[in-house]
Amino acid sequence: MKAVITTKAVSIQAVFTNNLTAEGGLIALMPTSGNRNVVLPENIASFRLYDDGGKNNTFTQNCDGSMTFTAPEGKRFVISGDVTAYYNNCTAYIYNGSSTDITPAATLSNSGNGGKTALTPVVSSSNVVTVRFEGGNNDRPRSGMDFLVNIVDPTATHTITCEASEHGSISADKNVGVVGAPVVISATPAEGYVLNGLVITDEAGSTSVLEDAAWYNGETATLFVPDSDITVSAIFVPENERFINMSDSGEKEITLDQTVTKLKLYDNGGKDGKYSANAEGTVILHAPKGCWL
Repeated sequence: MKAVITTKAVSIQAVFTNNLTAEGGLIALMPTSGNRNVVLPENIASFRLYDDGGKNNTFTQNCDGSMTFTAPEGKRFVISGDVTAYYNNCTAYIYNGSSTDITPAATLSNSGNGGKTALTPVVSSSNVVTVRFEGGNNDRPRSGMDFLVNIVDPTATHTITCEASEHGSISADKNVGVVGAPVVISATPAEGYVLNGLVITDEAGSTSVLEDAAWYNGETATLFVPDSDITVSAIFVPENERFINMSDSGEKEITLDQTVTKLKLYDNGGKDGKYSANAEGTVILHAPKGCWL
């Protein structure tokens, strides 16, 4: 630990926890430059990994640092999260092993046009993983990286349960899988209804919505097994109440078929939520041949 001595009186207080998880407050900050090696003890279950600015501050201009994490033998890392950038670009790289001179297992970039770029969960191939974060050279506002790192047993299996849904049904191509395994969910709406999202609930009761599992992408969607048993349910809506939610950033291009006569278009907060600050998403809609929007 480093402390900067000033001419003013300062108070330093340690914070201790026995909840060794991200939910319990465990975090790590990337170095501004160079590499830092971290050997994790047996009892660490998860932590959040931020750029050098931390959770609520922005990354340093031109930062380029990396961290190499070593978990106990036999464990694996599952890394998910996002990078956010405003008026400045940033890139996160994830490598299997301790070297950054190899092809990354994943690269996540944000060009700085606002909003978040999400990371498809990455499962490490061994108990060693390296994360590198590189910030742009613009001195204008910027944000940073927010990753959730879970340390898991790669041999443990988790169940996938499809819950009965009103106005339709869903099924999965597997009901058991290891962390990171793809699961294809197929939906069958009742007559007069369409699929407009999937709700995933984990063992702790936390829910997330897979919004792009919707009528405009067909009736199948792929999700990845987290470090938890999950229950999946579908959102079915009447055909004349179908909707599209804008993304935080990036672009959706959707071709409408002849069955679509109207739809609702919401910001990234959805019908009842609030849009994100500096969100900048785009939707391009193509009407059926011979039709106008």
